[in-house]
Amino acid sequence: ALFVSQVPWSDASRDVEFVAENFLPSPMPDSASTPLVIMTPSLLGPDSDGTNPPTDQVLARLTDYLDQGGRVLLVLDREITTTETDTLGRLLRSPELVSETSKDDDFRLISSVDFDAPIIAPLSQPGTGDFSNVRVWQHQRLRGWSASADVTLGLDDGSPLLLRRKVTSDDS
Repeated sequence: ALFVSQVPWSDASRDVEFVAENFLPSPMPDSASTPLVIMTPSLLGPDSDGTNPPTDQVLARLTDYLDQGGRVLLVLDREITTTETDTLGRLLRSPELVSETSKDDDFRLISSVDFDAPIIAPLSQPGTGDFSNVRVWQHQRLRGWSASADVTLGLDDGSPLLLRRKVTSDDS
């Protein structure tokens, strides 16, 4: 929470507005002005007590939003369940996706960065693009993603820290 509060969300290139969790905006004709929806795993599967699974309607709306050029950042802020992994696999068009929690006692470093990815491109300027000292102490190890997903940030153990689903006109 401290990190999130320190991030300068709005700047000259974007205006950030936080809205209610049930709001899903319409994609804009210009992809740069399409709202970025930030989610956590709680919207992908049942609650930890097994209640409140996502409805097919919610998943269909989210998939439609992505297919129309919408942008979603899913933050895996905790260990995710098998149901949540399956749903994430559906959203990434990666039915073989598998997730496990890193049990390492040591940290991981970011070893690869795709500076062409829209979410990372603003950080490609000198002085802001050095990820070499970022330490990741806990993460979800994902494997089995399909060719429809690219690794935007990769860790030195081969795990992706940030995956991006490519959407093409024939994806629908």
